[in-house]
Amino acid sequence: MNFGKKVSISALTSLAYFFSSMFIDIVPCQTAPNVPNPTFVWTTCSFDPASITSSAKNLFFGYTGDMRLAYFSSLIGVFLLLFLILT
Repeated sequence: MNFGKKVSISALTSLAYFFSSMFIDIVPCQTAPNVPNPTFVWTTCSFDPASITSSAKNLFFGYTGDMRLAYFSSLIGVFLLLFLILT
């Protein structure tokens, strides 16, 4: 496949995933109550800042609670995954 076509398809799909994750719970995350020594449970979350409460801890992709890093990880991760899969 042409390099430019691979980049454009990967970029558009990455942006579509990012914007749809603002409204739909499609981001893998670990959620636990905000207590000492919490037990985390895998679930799906969204990047909607209004849906995040202070009564629970969310670790996006299992390792970060920072929204900025989670945004960056989702954009780059989906882009690289599709770029490598497309032939």
